[in-house]
Amino acid sequence: MNDQQLSIFKDDFFAYYRDLLISTEIDSSNNLIVFVRPDLDFDETVAYISDSILDTVVFEEHLDVYVYPFGSNEFITLGIN
Repeated sequence: MNDQQLSIFKDDFFAYYRDLLISTEIDSSNNLIVFVRPDLDFDETVAYISDSILDTVVFEEHLDVYVYPFGSNEFITLGIN
């Protein structure tokens, strides 16, 4: 996947989950970094994204999604493919 495709995917991911997220970024290893809103329950939000992600995106290559709660360095990794 090239940088442009990854950027489009990042933007689409954020648009779909915009009510749950503060922002999305791509790191230097081409992983998707996701920041959950601080006013939401982190565990419930991760469970929702995990349960719905395959229904909302078409992604044929492997991608790791690192989900961070606001203000923390700990994260949960969701792997696509």
